[in-house]
Amino acid sequence: MAARSTYYQALDGPAKVRYNKILQCIDDIDPYTISLRSWKEDPHSLPQISYPDIVNFLVYTPSPYTLEDLKCYKGLDAYNQFVSGWVRNVVSTVINGKHVVTAKVMHSQRLREAALKPWLIAEKCGKIITTHCNCIAGLGEACTHVSALMFYIDTKMQRISADNYPRGGRQCRKGNKSTIIQQEMVSFSIRPHHCIKDEECLQD
Repeated sequence: MAARSTYYQALDGPAKVRYNKILQCIDDIDPYTISLRSWKEDPHSLPQISYPDIVNFLVYTPSPYTLEDLKCYKGLDAYNQFVSGWVRNVVSTVINGKHVVTAKVMHSQRLREAALKPWLIAEKCGKIITTHCNCIAGLGEACTHVSALMFYIDTKMQRISADNYPRGGRQCRKGNKSTIIQQEMVSFSIRPHHCIKDEECLQD
């Protein structure tokens, strides 16, 4: 077994088993033990996570404990946590072809407490494989801190897309700042237990 963090050592037996299992896709490497020099702050290195990917994961991914859909609708409300500026120091790296992203998420009500450290593993195309957080709800793999990180990535991808294709998005100005208006989600097909962009994954 590869090196494990002090966080891992404090988990109980079943939680350790699950934690070890989800790390298999990234060569058994614990994200909490990755050295600082291995992380990148470049937004272009982030996986192409979009809103449909977030919905698919939070709502339709089977729970690791009940095997039923997570149905974490509360996680969809975590956008407000991101907008409030609580997601900071977002960095990523690639292990075994998988994108690992981590960040520090501040407590909205307890600012003096140490920031939480959610992380996620995703395909380049945006398909979210698994997530984790060192908060109390993190063992369920669908807490609001992880969700806020997902929305952060989604917004970064929208901005990069708007920069690359300036005519594809609508913009408005507030004072001296140019604000990208998110295009309205008209309708999309959410396929349970399936990535909407699997075809793109297969082409990568």
